[in-house]
Amino acid sequence: MLFIHSFLNGISLVFFETTANTLFLVNYNTSDLPFVYILTSVISVIFGFAYTKMEETLSIKSLLKFTFAFLIFVVLFFLFLIKFFNFDSSYMAIMVFKDIIWMFAGIEFGILTSIIFDIRQGKRLFGLLMSGEILAGILGGVSVGALMNIMDSIDLLFISGISLILSFALLLNILKRFSKQFDDADLDEEDDDVDVSYKALLKNNYYFLFFVISLLSFFVFYFIDYIFYFQVEQHYTSEKELAGFFGIFIALLNAVNLISSVFVSGKVLSRYGVGFGLMIIPLLGIFGVSSYLFIASFSIGIAFFILITIKLLDEVFDISLLTPTFRIVYQSIPTVHRNKVLAFRETIIEPAAMGLAGVFLLGLSYLEGIEIVCFVIIFFSAVWLLLARSLKVKYVESLKSLMNKRQMLSDDTVFEDIDIEMLLEKLKSDNEIEVVYTIELLQKLEYEKFDDILISSLEHQSAMVRTKVFEIIGDLKLSSHIECLKEHLNKEQDTDTLCSIIENICKVDEVEALYAIEPFIHHENKQINHKAISSLIKYCGIDGILTASEVINKMLKDGADEAVLEVLDIINSAGVSGFYKLLYQSLGSTRPNVKKMAVETIGNLKIQKFIPELLKILEEPSTHAVTIKALSKFGVEILDELIIELEKTNSYDKRNSLLKIISLCKSKESSEYLLSIIDTPLYTDTIIEQLYESGFVTKDKKIVQELLSKNIKTILDTIVIQNNLDEVKYNNTHGAIINLNKIKIQNIFKVLSFLYPKDTINQARAKYNSSSNDMKALSIELLDNLVDNSLKQNVIPILENVSSSKKLQQYSRSVEILNYNEKEFISDTLDNKHNDLITILCVVYEIGTNKQTEYLNKLEDISKSTTNKYIQETVKNTIEQLKKD
Repeated sequence: MLFIHSFLNGISLVFFETTANTLFLVNYNTSDLPFVYILTSVISVIFGFAYTKMEETLSIKSLLKFTFAFLIFVVLFFLFLIKFFNFDSSYMAIMVFKDIIWMFAGIEFGILTSIIFDIRQGKRLFGLLMSGEILAGILGGVSVGALMNIMDSIDLLFISGISLILSFALLLNILKRFSKQFDDADLDEEDDDVDVSYKALLKNNYYFLFFVISLLSFFVFYFIDYIFYFQVEQHYTSEKELAGFFGIFIALLNAVNLISSVFVSGKVLSRYGVGFGLMIIPLLGIFGVSSYLFIASFSIGIAFFILITIKLLDEVFDISLLTPTFRIVYQSIPTVHRNKVLAFRETIIEPAAMGLAGVFLLGLSYLEGIEIVCFVIIFFSAVWLLLARSLKVKYVESLKSLMNKRQMLSDDTVFEDIDIEMLLEKLKSDNEIEVVYTIELLQKLEYEKFDDILISSLEHQSAMVRTKVFEIIGDLKLSSHIECLKEHLNKEQDTDTLCSIIENICKVDEVEALYAIEPFIHHENKQINHKAISSLIKYCGIDGILTASEVINKMLKDGADEAVLEVLDIINSAGVSGFYKLLYQSLGSTRPNVKKMAVETIGNLKIQKFIPELLKILEEPSTHAVTIKALSKFGVEILDELIIELEKTNSYDKRNSLLKIISLCKSKESSEYLLSIIDTPLYTDTIIEQLYESGFVTKDKKIVQELLSKNIKTILDTIVIQNNLDEVKYNNTHGAIINLNKIKIQNIFKVLSFLYPKDTINQARAKYNSSSNDMKALSIELLDNLVDNSLKQNVIPILENVSSSKKLQQYSRSVEILNYNEKEFISDTLDNKHNDLITILCVVYEIGTNKQTEYLNKLEDISKSTTNKYIQETVKNTIEQLKKD
């Protein structure tokens, strides 16, 4: 429907433009074109202002209907005005309204496509959709010469009007068919309480940069337009010659446009992205116009041909590349702003550009020669080229913000000089969080009377504030405040704050602390008691350790669990190695809470002599998680021991745990080892997951490329398997294959995070996993602009929302895709050629339920060779079932 809508619009526009161009050049000179541009600018702004007012009150559907009714009115108005009254000024007026009618037709089609399609569909389809308008241009342009033999140029508006009426009827059908999308778009605008005024839009760096490039694009277009009309006027003089030339030119233009839009646009934009679409015309402006100037110096005829080529390519690139690129840019803008930005560009920026172009050209017309206009084109093109890269960067940032629902208009933070007096006033606030923040800020600002602030804040009614002040005194080791700390030690009532005083006295002065803290090691409150003992051990040297040890030995005398846990907690808090006998005993305890506390303490203190003991208990369910955490704290220092243990163990669960611990070493050696065994069956996904979780990064694209290729190969294999596997007989396996496919898709994002910013990749991954197709499309578009060509050509097609057959077709030339049948897949799975445990278990289980005795011998071989307990159990059950049957 959109293609036909575009075609009917194109028929109307091509006949309206042909009529306007012909009547204007017959009755006026090219030197009058600047006045056309200026008048068009003024009138467009007036209509644009009226349009924006209607946009604020009408729904999107009503706005589109009104826009189209206006187009029909303009065509019919000029038809009757010129046909029956033939005023001289009407020829100027129709030339003015030629661009206005193009402008509103572009707005209408732009809103339609941006709402109906997501950003990835738009990237593939905008060029194709616009080919309807281009095809109309070909047919209309070719037919003009023949039609001029039987009618006057003004009669072409009959065809233009009828075409618009038919297109309007189709628009009503489209709005009805896709009513929900338009209603949802209206709701988006209502729900977002943000400023969408033009002033606010211009404050946004992204939108402003987009508007500037739009302005430059119009300048280049109109200046090339001016040179083109100037030369055409020199070569053709009669109305019939002009109409014939414009008809042939428009037909040729649209023929090239059709080829470009159908066969080039989508592929080019999908492969090279918006950056290429933004830069192609300024490159033409620089190199094309420079060539024209050079050739014109010795051959007017060849130069005229070059100029026609430049004009043709400028129009082709504008329609098939730049316009779809701008449509893609629109879709990176939040819905609440999108139509406003579109309307501002079409109804304000374009008319302003046209008016300014008219003023420039009027001024340049007083200078001798057309060459000065060419130099201006080259200058504007160069500026445009420089800004295009910045807009590409902003485009990617906007995609990230859009996926995060951060639809802020301004991305600049303004920092003002900090008012110290205001900060001091905030210290009197009843809000304790605000007071703490103010104290921290004054510390960062190195306020000259900060010590006085600390002393006065110790009397604050909030325990949070007092605790913060004690921490600052301790961290800064302000020995001058020791007496103040001792004073508060004896009068503080809040337990947490008292614990903070105890610790920070020890930090400031260990000698003074030994005597001040000693009474608290026998305190009835266990929290205070433990803090006093651990602080003496941690900060007060050998005397502190001896004093604390006496108390600890008394606590352990009766051997009660509670006492052991308390001592382990104290050792843990103190962070000082020792008490090995207690730790050995606790590790051998049959009481899980004691054992877990011992493991945690060993990990926190990094006592390497206990590594063999921790590896022995790694698989024990009660201490499994805490043991992994403890071992991971040792880091690369125990890497060799972990690798030895990994290579000698036959336990699936223990290997997974060891892989996780190795990855948490976060060293070059640990990463290299994991990558060296990543192809080991059953562990590929685990290693990728662990590398991802540990924040592994690399600059080696080859590693990333290899991992991506292997995952994509598996995804393609799963697609083939899904297509060939009997879903009824192998229902569980079919589900496992689908799940494997999802895992491999997630692996793609994880692997990309090894090379690209993890936060950005995670953002894309989260949106790809959402239920919204629009969010998925934004996710893929973000990757398309983030990942370099050597990788994205491999990655993007597998993520696209296209059919599985289409994906297989796209990779058929670059990847060896196995044409699995059902028996081959089952056989390979039993031979352990697939590294997904769930798939293997499902296949083995369903061989039993399907009574496939032909696999009995292979299953018996597996039962003898496998070391995986899950496979062993499932194979055993299946063999029993087959033999019984």
